[in-house]
Amino acid sequence: MTKENLATRAFDLSDVLSVTTGVVLKDMDGIYDVMGFVTGDAGISTIGLAAMHDVAVERIFGEHPQLKDAKFPGIPKGLERDEAQRLCGEWVNAQKKVYGDTLTLTAPEQAKPRTLEDDADYVRTINPNAQIIAVKFE
Repeated sequence: MTKENLATRAFDLSDVLSVTTGVVLKDMDGIYDVMGFVTGDAGISTIGLAAMHDVAVERIFGEHPQLKDAKFPGIPKGLERDEAQRLCGEWVNAQKKVYGDTLTLTAPEQAKPRTLEDDADYVRTINPNAQIIAVKFE
């Protein structure tokens, strides 16, 4: 399959930046959406987000290396929530002036959805002594 034949999709820049910066700039739904698309796992789990984060960031930067310059400056400690949200919004708006409101990403060529066992393996890398019981609800 050639790159021209791969699926592409536009995402709100704040969702893409949430993945690349590691800061939730809008909501978790957008993060799940971007992560699921760029990893090829539309049903990505919460553990899958952590396990596949580096892969997703690498793919995004591979397509849009200019985003490496979009470094979130952080929020000073002790700010009220409303003020912190305002500062995040200002930063996102400044980034949208540079990169646009949306960013088009390309789906991976051969996506293999993560399994419960993949997630269990990831947890074991963090805690080799973890007792894991994988349950899948149908």
